[in-house]
Amino acid sequence: MKIVGLILSLFVGSSAFAQFDAMIAMGGGRKQSSSREGFRISALAVAPSILVKTDSSIAYIPSNEATQMDQTAGAALGYASLDPGSFGWTTNISYLDIKNRDGRADMIRLDANVGYAFNSYFNMKLGPNVSKFSSNYAGSEIQSLTPALGGQVSAGFQISESIGLDVAYAQMRQSGDLIVFNTAVPIEIESSGLELSLHATF
Repeated sequence: MKIVGLILSLFVGSSAFAQFDAMIAMGGGRKQSSSREGFRISALAVAPSILVKTDSSIAYIPSNEATQMDQTAGAALGYASLDPGSFGWTTNISYLDIKNRDGRADMIRLDANVGYAFNSYFNMKLGPNVSKFSSNYAGSEIQSLTPALGGQVSAGFQISESIGLDVAYAQMRQSGDLIVFNTAVPIEIESSGLELSLHATF
């Protein structure tokens, strides 16, 4: 439901940007920004929560309780092709450094998105992702979990020809067995939350 509400809000906002773009074009105003095609480098600020799903009768692991992470940041390298007034696509490989008071873990994520650039300033994108922990967290063996399918939806704002800002809601998932007290415990981990991305396209 969160993602549905976000999509509806973004569509409402897109109409205002379309009107603004049309006013500038009719008035012969300043040169428009362009979400140009090219390689993209991004800096990420993330506010994820991590939800662990398991059978609590097998082992003592907090289940169905979301733990809010903090001090989470990352970087991404990708490619974008989003021309104003048409459909396009983006893809990224991201590194996330996830921290809270109990510890930290690294995550690698690969995403692919289909998008539409409503005008020279505003675009929307959505698509799937796969992710994997590349280090363990607070003594757990989460690095051994298998990537599962996640997804994201985002709104992009082009500041200049090469600089832009994305606001996204992303969900990442991993699943598998953790060894707890010599017992294999099947679990699923969902990491979800808002992301802010400042990117440069070359």
